Amino acid sequence: MGERVDVQFVELYTTVTDRRNRPVEGLTRDDFKVTEDGVEQSIRRFELVRDLPIYAGVLIDTSGSMGAADRVAAARGAVLTLVADAYQRRDRVAVVAYRDTFRLLLTFAQQRTGKPPSRLELADLDAVLIGAFLEYLETVRHNGVTTRNGRLAAIHSLFRYAALRAPEDAAIIQRVLAIPHKRSDKAIVDFLTRPEVDALLAAPDRSTWTGRRDHALVLVALQTGLRVAELSALRW
Repeated sequence: MGERVDVQFVELYTTVTDRRNRPVEGLTRDDFKVTEDGVEQSIRRFELVRDLPIYAGVLIDTSGSMGAADRVAAARGAVLTLVADAYQRRDRVAVVAYRDTFRLLLTFAQQRTGKPPSRLELADLDAVLIGAFLEYLETVRHNGVTTRNGRLAAIHSLFRYAALRAPEDAAIIQRVLAIPHKRSDKAIVDFLTRPEVDALLAAPDRSTWTGRRDHALVLVALQTGLRVAELSALRW
């Protein structure tokens, strides 16, 4: 990102399809030509590779620009379904929900570096700046440890994805990924007692349509243990 790296060998993966988006079989190295800055490069190795692992990053916008809350819930449910159904254990998927974290980070980085977000490079977001940003969250914005750790988790997800796309910045990325989460006291989550369950189920007014809907959602959540994103993704 701003410096030149000389390499002797580069692996290029390509997929060739016809007009109907079907894979084209039987190609050889003579069917390909690789150029760099207009200069043809030699192809040292050519082989057919099948069933490669997938590396992907999924960004979920949870800001007000998404409109109604049900659209955010639907997006989260779709990502859960995608990750569960389309990816295997060997695949690597970074799922980053962004709203305040990256807005705050980019604003902070602009103030520290004097660069607008459109001109920031990965090297600008080094461990020193990220550490200062985390301190800013706690001392200036008075965020608690849980919020601070949540922001750091989002940043870590972004940098894990960047590690696959910008190997030349591996040292910067590793220093950011090495920033630890802070320990915090966790509340003990107890099981609901029967009277508490009955109170939750009795709260919605089942004489109305919304009350019957809420009662059904609470009942399903209690019986299955589904999370909110999973509940909202259900199709009745």
